[in-house]
Amino acid sequence: MKLHTFGRILQTAALASLATAAHAVTDIGTCQTINQSGSYRLTQNLVTSGNCLVINVSNVSIDLAGHHISGTSTSPLVSGVTIPSSRHGITNIEVRNGTIRNFAHGISLLDVHYARIENVRAIDNRADGILVSSSVVVRNSFVAGNRFAGIRIQDASIAPGYGGTITDNVVLLNGHGSNIAMGGIEVESVGALIARNQVRHNSWHGIAAPCPATVIDNSSTGNNTKGLGGVNLKLDGAGCLNKDNLSAQ
Repeated sequence: MKLHTFGRILQTAALASLATAAHAVTDIGTCQTINQSGSYRLTQNLVTSGNCLVINVSNVSIDLAGHHISGTSTSPLVSGVTIPSSRHGITNIEVRNGTIRNFAHGISLLDVHYARIENVRAIDNRADGILVSSSVVVRNSFVAGNRFAGIRIQDASIAPGYGGTITDNVVLLNGHGSNIAMGGIEVESVGALIARNQVRHNSWHGIAAPCPATVIDNSSTGNNTKGLGGVNLKLDGAGCLNKDNLSAQ
């Protein structure tokens, strides 16, 4: 069995376990640090000058319930949803169903094993819209207007050989900061599944990933808006499945 396929099986099992284990839902109406495993649901829009939801434990599901989390600080260190920089080994995190905007990073879940981000709008953040480790699923999300990358999978050491699953997202107009050359979807680890995404008008590459990876049914057009040598689809190395992608320059 290929490593990235095995990784997806493990992740699916882990997230299914989280959903089964989480019975009661805790309503939250303020930015806070989450110190207990379980399911949480936002009850109102939140505005903050710091980090908003800081996850300090494993097995946490956050339903934004259609609400907005907005930042007011210009600090490069704040995120809408994040984990403490000193916290390692957190597993099974889910964030879904809402908007995160005007932070440095909209969602920053580096060093997290098995995470799922779904139905999220990450827009107008000053760095990456969604910054995560390689053992992650990002799906059905709208990621636009972020100064750095739209979706960036940075930490390949979390799940070697498994580059994450990025499917059914709309990713556009990212990487627009001055002197910035960053793209729509940027993946650092081999073994990614990137499928059925709409990726348009990002400042550098539309989709960039190392091989082997499975890259199918994406529409990546009109990228490299700064004319810095970006391409719509950049796959490095051998062994990628590149099928049915619309990526003409």
